[in-house]
Amino acid sequence: MKKSYQVGLIASPELAENLANKIVGKLPTYLTHHISDQVKWQVEYDVDPMTGAAETIEELFIKAGNLKKAYEWDYIVCLTDLPIFHEKYALASDVNKDKDVILISLPAFGWGSLVNKVNRTIIYTLNDLENQQGHLKMNPKSNLIWREFPISPVKRINVTLKETNNNHIRYLIYPKYNGLFRLLLGMTYANNPLRMMSSLTGVVAIAFTTGGFGLVFTTMWKLSHLFSNWRLSAITAAAIIGMSAWVIIAHELWEPIKTSTHKRISRLYNLTTLSTLLIAVSVYYIVVFILFLMTSSILIPPGLLGDTLELSSAATIINYVKIAWFAASLSTITGAIGVGLESESVVRESTYGYRQRNRYKQVLKDEAKKDKQDS
Repeated sequence: MKKSYQVGLIASPELAENLANKIVGKLPTYLTHHISDQVKWQVEYDVDPMTGAAETIEELFIKAGNLKKAYEWDYIVCLTDLPIFHEKYALASDVNKDKDVILISLPAFGWGSLVNKVNRTIIYTLNDLENQQGHLKMNPKSNLIWREFPISPVKRINVTLKETNNNHIRYLIYPKYNGLFRLLLGMTYANNPLRMMSSLTGVVAIAFTTGGFGLVFTTMWKLSHLFSNWRLSAITAAAIIGMSAWVIIAHELWEPIKTSTHKRISRLYNLTTLSTLLIAVSVYYIVVFILFLMTSSILIPPGLLGDTLELSSAATIINYVKIAWFAASLSTITGAIGVGLESESVVRESTYGYRQRNRYKQVLKDEAKKDKQDS
């Protein structure tokens, strides 16, 4: 008769939760195929805000250990969207051999779909624990987890934590700057810049209205024609950076470094907020540019534009592109003022620090409710 193993899959809300929903159904089959067909694998799934709100990795393992004991699971796998470090290196996964707990940090996997990446990592790290039980099926030299880090090498190390005296296997991304870059990409992906873009739809309307009014004046036509591509590019960069900075200031998205107890994490949060906004505002800029290109090509006759610019013939598509380019930059600068009209909560929910604080408040609320029920 096959032995049955219970595996608990705990995910933090949002990104990790959505990912867990996609992999939980097929995970038992993958474990049977890759680790041991002599074991009946059963996977249970839950969402816990603590896995996305803990300040330290020790807190995560304590919480995971308590859940594992409460649910009587044999193993527990925690998916978190928090960045985790070992000294100065980004940590992809941490396996507590003494407690049979696996922690996977999703941002370490960079940008893009995480389903296959996390599936393989769960298989590989569970294999580390199963190796101790004598159920090893996978080749211990398998490069399954390394497939997910083709650019940044992954180093497997064994450590003993002084705080708990537990033995851990840790997978670190080398060199450290590659690890930080992958974290930045992964955290930006978790922030979902397109969600931030959706909160700027009102600003698009303001910008288009402002710029559309300017399209009827020949001054904009002449300036766009006289400006070099370098000058137009500089105006574009100034508009995108300026609008991003205005969003940060207007909604107080910048994490204070001096008062932070985890300065490295706060700096990373700020970089992620900036990269998320730059992508969102760039998409916003492209949308506005396309709108202006369509409007100017319909509104302004080629012959009239050619005469106004003193061209030898009717205007070409290049002239219309430069007008739309200039108009998009100007309207982005003026439209930034409209960011203050957007819902503050929608904008803030696209930042790490805000989401983590909300989760921590939820954890405290749940604990207070539980204590009240127990009493």
